[in-house]
Amino acid sequence: MFKDIYFRYVMNRAAARLGRLGDAGAVGLSRALRQAALGEFDGAERDWMGRIELIRSELEGSGAFVGQPDWGASSLGGGAPGVITRRVGEVCRSASKPRLWAGFLLRLVREFRPAGCLELGTCLGISACYESAGLRLNGLGRLVTLEGAPEFAEIARKNFCRLGLDNVEVVTGPFQETLDVALDRLGRVDYAFIDGHHQEKPTLEYFGKIRACANPGAVLVFDDINWSDGMKRAWKTVTSSRGVNHAMNLHTLGVCIYGNG
Repeated sequence: MFKDIYFRYVMNRAAARLGRLGDAGAVGLSRALRQAALGEFDGAERDWMGRIELIRSELEGSGAFVGQPDWGASSLGGGAPGVITRRVGEVCRSASKPRLWAGFLLRLVREFRPAGCLELGTCLGISACYESAGLRLNGLGRLVTLEGAPEFAEIARKNFCRLGLDNVEVVTGPFQETLDVALDRLGRVDYAFIDGHHQEKPTLEYFGKIRACANPGAVLVFDDINWSDGMKRAWKTVTSSRGVNHAMNLHTLGVCIYGNG
């Protein structure tokens, strides 16, 4: 509860700063932040959120075991991984984005109406469900989401199927093998959520590839930007990169608009 209060304060404060800038991108980010912080969702959005949160509750209560490849702390995904066995409930509670931030992702998608959407780190599919629901409500766009753990990916696919979300595709494998494939399929990127492999070097490598395919005004979201010194450096590099505008440090997430001005 305390975290939610703090994060809502951070979101509202960022929304106020952005709102004063006046250009369309800043105003769009401001509106998405404010509406998510205040819980201002319309009836259709609330319906989707309720359906997704029901799935989250079931996942959090699951005692089933699932295998997760362990590629090693410094690996980019090469070589043969070991496998860590975890409970589905623990994975969902620790790795899926909480409702507050998932709702913010939905509002971003609704606000900016992206066509080509990318996610790195599907996990069990909760954030992708929110993003895909936003695309469905917009009536346009598709999401390609990447997941390194085949068993996680299979659970996510079942969740998408259960919700009737046919505008999302899961690509399984290490990011350095699947990102180029995903970018080729999308062609151009209007929205990206980088939520996996939270290390400085790979994060910057993924950013470099994504921005090469980003349309003007693309929204880029980075998870866990304050998780480590390396991620703090990565976020600083991203925000100082040419073409990056309106970079907002939201403590747990970093959001910026690329190539808009």
